[in-house]
Amino acid sequence: MVFYPDSKNVLVLEDSEGIRFSLEAVIEHLGFVPYFSESREEFIGLYRSIPYFAAILDNQVPYDKNGVPKKDIGISLAPQLLRREPELKVALHTGDDMKEKIPEFEKIGLIYLPKPASIEDIAKFLAAA
Repeated sequence: MVFYPDSKNVLVLEDSEGIRFSLEAVIEHLGFVPYFSESREEFIGLYRSIPYFAAILDNQVPYDKNGVPKKDIGISLAPQLLRREPELKVALHTGDDMKEKIPEFEKIGLIYLPKPASIEDIAKFLAAA
């Protein structure tokens, strides 16, 4: 755990190359530095080694490197991150319709960003972080 509120680093869990490319362009345009992982395993490695202040999680990604995408990886990871680092800003960026869970997310401090998130939504999330 290397939470650092003055960092410009954003950890991103996303297995889709096209979405990663878009997020990279937006995050860098906003003056931040994205660090990408394609699986939960890779994300945990980044989480343990790079100073960060925010995380953006896809919901359906592989559990381990070269694995098959599985449902609810992001949603199961988010509460763990928020328990360990209460000041960390975490967004769930997913194509899954999770609007009915927004009140539950808000209770734990998780931000819901429907995929694909607009540059304005990402800017608002990072500015709040």
